[in-house]
Amino acid sequence: MRSNGTLWQWNYNAEAAAKPFQISNAQSITEVWGTTGTFGLAQRKDGALLGWGEGFYGGLAAGSGTVTNDESLAALPVQAPLKFTVNGQPVTFYGTSGVIGGKLYVPYTSVFKALGVKAVMSQSNPDPKYNNYRFTVWSFVYGNTTVQIKAADPEQLFINGKKSEQAVTLYRLSDTTLFPLEDLTRLLGISLDWNKATGEARLNN
Repeated sequence: MRSNGTLWQWNYNAEAAAKPFQISNAQSITEVWGTTGTFGLAQRKDGALLGWGEGFYGGLAAGSGTVTNDESLAALPVQAPLKFTVNGQPVTFYGTSGVIGGKLYVPYTSVFKALGVKAVMSQSNPDPKYNNYRFTVWSFVYGNTTVQIKAADPEQLFINGKKSEQAVTLYRLSDTTLFPLEDLTRLLGISLDWNKATGEARLNN
């Protein structure tokens, strides 16, 4: 961090020509936190938290390209901490939730129990197209509606046993699988109001 509040980083990916470059969109910086160069966090004078990174090992990625080629990393606002309420009651859970591609994602051991949604993991029948491989199938049952996601490539969506052409995406992390909460609540007929500014997701059934 320079005395004028701008943010700079060394280009460690080009060892023969390592040099500092400026992280764009980062002015009036008062505090900086970082790791070994793959991502960092900074706070602006107005209190806003910014993040930037190269996307290695699932880390925060912002900007385009790589530092080695075009030094185009940009700091972006960090999403406010996510808070969940079901029918006005706060819900906490052990697990990873997050915003991926602008969508809200949660693990299956999260808000579904409080909503009365039965979430179950099972295996598909042997698929002859894939040498009789059995895929993981996630089922979400609410009232008279059953939504199933077959973890094939790409994922396949079934509504009450009928295959849907609607695209759905799961994200697999090292310790969990994340599900698109907005897509699932819409398919199950559950109301979801997500305030992106405050991070609060209000669910009602």
